[in-house]
This record gives sequence, structure tokens and C-alpha cells, in this order.
Amino acid sequence: MKRSIMAVFVLVAGCSAGAPASPSPVPPTSCCTSVPTVGPTATVAPTATPAPTATVASTAGYSCDPDMTYGCDASPSPATGSPAPAGDTVSVSPSGAYLVGPTGMTLYVFDHDLANTSACTSSDCTVAWPALTVDGGTSPSAGDGATGTLTTFDRGGGIMQVEYNDRPLYYFIGDTAPGDTSGDGTNGVWHLAKP
Repeated sequence: MKRSIMAVFVLVAGCSAGAPASPSPVPPTSCCTSVPTVGPTATVAPTATPAPTATVASTAGYSCDPDMTYGCDASPSPATGSPAPAGDTVSVSPSGAYLVGPTGMTLYVFDHDLANTSACTSSDCTVAWPALTVDGGTSPSAGDGATGTLTTFDRGGGIMQVEYNDRPLYYFIGDTAPGDTSGDGTNGVWHLAKP
């Protein structure tokens, strides 16, 4: 029994020092990563390892949001999230396939929204999916090819979000340059805004 206790002590001392104990009943490659046993019932707990950190995917399909409304761990893009500058508020992309904001960044719609109502209201959602907004008292304007009806509604606090055919418009924080469409299809509820 004393020999078993001594073996456990030597093993733990070797693992905590970062090197396998010598002599050790555990192969050097598994020190501190497996649960060695000494005798039929005594065990030594493995050293705790830190949990992995989340990474940002460059494509759609984030799964960490139970409400399926936004992406995860994204970093803000300097090109999105501020009121539209002078010029056309909404235009059609060069390909003609989707709408873009005044800086050329892709615009999206959210399936959970209603006319004049945004369902993207949590702080996480509003960071990941910044609304296309205009200053109060400003009417949005449409560029060539954007033939739908443009309106605005108050998101709260006087923040006026732009709608296209009664669909509130958003940017996606994962897009970093005009032409990026990485938010399309996210969780099956975010889609490109179509002309």
C-alpha cells in the first residue's frame, strides 16, 4: 500500500512540474493528459485544461445563438452601422442580385421582422446586424434599379431604420468589403435584401 501511495505522489509531482515522473507507471506522452490508475480502485485526477475559445467563422451558420438571430464573436466593421451618408440610401449591387447601402455594403432582411418593427433588438443582435439608418427627418433615396418603396420607422430613441418594401434593412458585421455576402442564409433567417 505504501508503494502505491508513493507511486501516485511521484506521478503527480512529475505532472505538475510539466515533465513525466521517472520512474512512472504512465508513458511519458500521456502524463497529465490521461487518468492513470494505481491498484484496482485508486485514481489520480487529470490536470485541468482550459476550455477552447470560440472562433469566428467566415461563413454563415453560427450555432451559438439559441434565438437564431445573430452571428457570434464577430468584430465590428468600420464600414457599417452608422447613418447613411448623403447620396442614395439604397442601390442595387453591380451584379443586380441584391441591395447595397450608400457605402456599397450588402444589405440583409430578417425573417422574424414585421413591417415597421425590428425583431433584432438585443444588444448582441444589433452589434452583429447593424440597422441601415438615416438621420431623423431625412427621407431615404433609391438608386437606379432599386424600384421598391423606401420608408423609415423609429427603432426607439429616434433611431430611424430604413425599410424596403416593408422589410427593415441591415448590414452584417462579418462583411468587411463591398461585394461580401457572408451573412446570407445565417441560421436560415437572414437573407440578402432583393431589389
